[in-house]
Amino acid sequence: MLRNLFTEEHDDFRAMIRTFLAKEVAPEFPKWEKAGASMPLHSPPVPDQMVMPHLWENVFLALVGIPALVALGWALRSWRRTGDPLYLVVLVGGTLCSLLEPLVDILGQCWYPRGAQFEVFELMGRPIPLFAVIGYTMMFGGYTLLTLEILKRKSPRSLWWVWLGGIFFTAIFEFFATHTGSYAYYGDQPLRIFSWPSWWGPVNSLVAMVCAVFITVLRPHLRGWRVLVVAVLIPVFDGAVNAAAAWPVYTTNWSDVPPIARQLSGVATFAISALLLGLLIAIAEHGVRPISSNTQSYNDLPPVRPEPKESPR
Repeated sequence: MLRNLFTEEHDDFRAMIRTFLAKEVAPEFPKWEKAGASMPLHSPPVPDQMVMPHLWENVFLALVGIPALVALGWALRSWRRTGDPLYLVVLVGGTLCSLLEPLVDILGQCWYPRGAQFEVFELMGRPIPLFAVIGYTMMFGGYTLLTLEILKRKSPRSLWWVWLGGIFFTAIFEFFATHTGSYAYYGDQPLRIFSWPSWWGPVNSLVAMVCAVFITVLRPHLRGWRVLVVAVLIPVFDGAVNAAAAWPVYTTNWSDVPPIARQLSGVATFAISALLLGLLIAIAEHGVRPISSNTQSYNDLPPVRPEPKESPR
């Protein structure tokens, strides 16, 4: 049976692709495969000669461990008082996000030195120390809890300040961590402030915002055993935010592009993070509800909860 779906132009295009693959790709493919990549990637050398400084490893373990214990006590107290283990499940979900760290480190070109006293696991050739795992408990667990509490008391628009606060505290922690050699960012990364590529700040802070908003919106459906779903959702949100906001930098990190393109990718990640936060605030204000034919925009929908009234003076 003859097919008349394709024209001569389609046949010419297929012939051109075959010619290109035969001439440009096939001769080079054995070389790429031998180098460990099926496509030519711009891969800067990993600083695997670094050795974990044990003194600073212990310092950072204390810096994240003490607040983590406080957050754990808060979560257990909340469970005992309300009978709802949500806060504890959030901390578990934040900790599980550490399983994504090796993949994020490869894409974002971050390296933890070998020789740590307390190395929890190694995946994809990336050693992950204990202070990094507990750091996830605090950043994506503890900071999510703090954001949930703020959403109970403040307008969703206050998330702008919570997001900026997360960026600020991330910057302080990472300045010290990278300066002491507790981990390092390598390659020609955009928007470096000293040794810290600042594009990481808005992405990491946004994860907690996404988790808090969607937990708030889904809260009526998370009763009983369903609350355990939150422990899975938080790593999902972590991966989704990294894919949605950090992809410009991940792309240029692994590509041979001009320096201006690298810097613009960092600016794009900042801009996408801010855009996503704006959408989150709209969701927090109006919830996830369909717009009827008589509604022009989300601005026409009543808020899920009224704006907090100013106290009379």
